[in-house]
Amino acid sequence: MNERRTFWWKVAYIVAIAILIVPLHALSLPATKDSPGGILAQLRTENGLAEANLGEIDASAETVKLATLGLRGVAVNILWEKANYYKKVEDWTSFGAVLEQIANLQPHFFTVWDYQAHNLTYNTSVEFDDYKDRYDWVIKGINFLKKGKALNTNPRDPRFTEPRITSRIGWFIAQKIGRADEHRQFRRLFKEDDQFHDADNPNRKREDRDNWLVGFEYYKRAWNEVTTGAPLRTTPVIFYSQPMMALIYYADALESDSTAGEQPHFGQVAQQAWKNAGRELAEFGRKDIPSPYGEFIHLDALEDLVAKEKIIEDSLKKVMPGEFDKLKTEQHDKLTAEMIEALDMPTEKRDGGQQTTAFEFWRQVAEKTGADRRGEALKLAGQFEQTELAARDIRNSRDIVNYIYWKTRCDAEPTPAALDAHELTFKAEHEQQEARPNSARKYYDQAFAAWRKVLDQFKVLRDDTLMAQDLAELVDHYRDTLRQLAGDEAKFPEPFVLQDMLDLNERTYGPSQAKTPEKPKATDNAEKPGKGS
Repeated sequence: MNERRTFWWKVAYIVAIAILIVPLHALSLPATKDSPGGILAQLRTENGLAEANLGEIDASAETVKLATLGLRGVAVNILWEKANYYKKVEDWTSFGAVLEQIANLQPHFFTVWDYQAHNLTYNTSVEFDDYKDRYDWVIKGINFLKKGKALNTNPRDPRFTEPRITSRIGWFIAQKIGRADEHRQFRRLFKEDDQFHDADNPNRKREDRDNWLVGFEYYKRAWNEVTTGAPLRTTPVIFYSQPMMALIYYADALESDSTAGEQPHFGQVAQQAWKNAGRELAEFGRKDIPSPYGEFIHLDALEDLVAKEKIIEDSLKKVMPGEFDKLKTEQHDKLTAEMIEALDMPTEKRDGGQQTTAFEFWRQVAEKTGADRRGEALKLAGQFEQTELAARDIRNSRDIVNYIYWKTRCDAEPTPAALDAHELTFKAEHEQQEARPNSARKYYDQAFAAWRKVLDQFKVLRDDTLMAQDLAELVDHYRDTLRQLAGDEAKFPEPFVLQDMLDLNERTYGPSQAKTPEKPKATDNAEKPGKGS
């Protein structure tokens, strides 16, 4: 009896399995050229989640995914551990092979491509002594990302294109090649890398093979992908600032680098490069940038908002004449010195925190005014608040990318004084390295005078600590030159033309490491050391 019951249970199971095959077939039937496939295949196609929607199909990747029997997550974790092990033991062949397997298993996971490309370009490359080998691994990392780009680009449906990969390709080309310790060698090798450029863009002119310019190309491609509908899953203001920064660094490199046997460029070449960077910065300033609050901002709109705030504040003064000063007098003992300073400051000169203090105080004034004017006053106070909230958002975004500093640089650098300052600085440094102190001192003095003109014209640079640090380092080289001279020629000039920048550097970073030779201690018969000693 038990055997007979067992038999019929087996029959029931087989029949149930056979019956379930029908709905499973209807659900999971794959799409073909002549058939839309089952329900799941149709839903994937409808929502753009089919492999054909997500990007280029890699047959080897699909084979690897099938071989894991649905355990891709487990397989990726195991392979990730293997990659770390091979890197530790410096088995670079196995390391590269494992990275390929990880990419095959997770071709649409951005972090896989980004992390492993960073591993190749930054971590693996430094393990080699020869800079040519290091450069080769940097290019391997970039090519790894380019493969990921091919698998995550869908021209038929931009929603499933990944602009972050495009942007990261630009980042590695621009930043890793352009700012590495061996950037001069890397930039030269990149210009001479026919294999890379022929595969990347065979129509690219040889003079455009600069890593900053190629990085700029990729940044702008990423911009265009977002414009045509690709999602942006990163900080917008940083993403949109990248093209202008590439052109800024390119212009700066023209005046400082000596790559591929070329001398730094000054005059019209550098001037035009800075003007191009300025135009790109202006486009960035006009760009619709999504804010964290769901609206769009323009970085160049802050001044207009501040002007609008002044108009609103003037209107509040007309609606409530004398009420502002009256309340400030009543609350004087409750207000801090910083609050009083903010309230006394003209609208156009307040910083963000001071403007916030002002609109909050105006709201208090509006709430205390007479009933006949309270409604209009509160309405204007509300407009003041909304305008300041928009201005605050722009200020925060500007601070993230140091917008005002770079805007000032783009305005200052094309000027004759700045171009002269860079050229004279280069000549002074060259003469100093060639141990020609008399000639070096002459160029240093001329360079400092040119920098003084630039700083006097552009206050933002005069207040910038990084500019102060760069000039202080230049002055240290000048002091080294003076040590090689004798007599009056060895004296540090007093007053020094850039003393304010040295003072700013010392307040920020501490005393300079290099000093002029110590003078004799002051006695009744000796001259007392001055400020520049």
